[in-house]
Amino acid sequence: MSAEKACKTKSAFTLLELLIVIAGIGALMAVVLVMNSGATEGARSTKCKSHMRNLAQAVQSYSISHEHYPNAGSYQIFGSGQSNGKLMIRYNEAKGWIGWNEGARNKYPASNSAIQNGWNESCMNNQENTRSGAYYAVTNGTLWSLVHDLESYVCPEHRRISRKHNVTPLWSYVMNAYFGYDWTRGSGCAHDWSWRIRYGEMGQAADRTLLFAEIPCVDVGAGEIYVTRRSSGDHYTDCTLQFHTDKNARDSGGTKKCNTWKWEGTPEVIGFNHKAGKFRVAHVVFADSHVEELLLPSNPSRGKLESLTANLCNGIQVTYRKGEYVDPDGRSN
Repeated sequence: MSAEKACKTKSAFTLLELLIVIAGIGALMAVVLVMNSGATEGARSTKCKSHMRNLAQAVQSYSISHEHYPNAGSYQIFGSGQSNGKLMIRYNEAKGWIGWNEGARNKYPASNSAIQNGWNESCMNNQENTRSGAYYAVTNGTLWSLVHDLESYVCPEHRRISRKHNVTPLWSYVMNAYFGYDWTRGSGCAHDWSWRIRYGEMGQAADRTLLFAEIPCVDVGAGEIYVTRRSSGDHYTDCTLQFHTDKNARDSGGTKKCNTWKWEGTPEVIGFNHKAGKFRVAHVVFADSHVEELLLPSNPSRGKLESLTANLCNGIQVTYRKGEYVDPDGRSN
């Protein structure tokens, strides 16, 4: 057979065959992308839980060394009075696990004027290498000597989501205000600015008392309680988880707590920032350093998330049943 005839008998791909091949390649690429996306999301989730566990273990180390838990939030108090005809001035302050910046507090007072602007910094206010902003607040915190790596304070998922809003969080976690912060004492109890929980002497079960949760950064359809903007005065973006409870709240042993307590603004809630399969979950770590994933309640509302958060902060056992969290009294969260 001649070379000319052999060339004429060669067949080419038809248009249909090309379309089938292209469709097959496209399907394979889609599968690979989905698998890679799931793996990446899983890696971010794993790293976040690792960060939370490391912070909890740092709290344990600090508590053993100092014989009390670190403060959840910073505080300062100024008082004056007369003693033997002389003006006596008393000033105390304590740093939280994340401190405040130097620009947000005054120097040691020399008169009886009240101290102003002593508030925790926003995690979104990223001012590096200054004596103000989130960078200084992290390095000025009581845990920095134990966890002195900025990456350990940030959830990769929080960073990814915040990048869409042109902000960079310096931390992603909030500490339960039960641990050393004035407002947790409740209006039914005397406020104590030097409140400390001694190590090993918690009034609540350590394995049920929330230690750290995530700052909400995802809209879960519960009333715009997620954080996307920078604000140095927004309690949602600081380091302390303020919670709401009521006169029916109990500790894990059934003992009634203070008559009432209510954050003067909006009670804060834990963030359900991650996905686990078809579900959205929150990462939380308890005072005994174990980490859990909590499923988002069905038809979430602000009230449900506030109640759940309050129960977790108060060390009250909750059970997930049919899409709802139920407390020991059978009340749904």
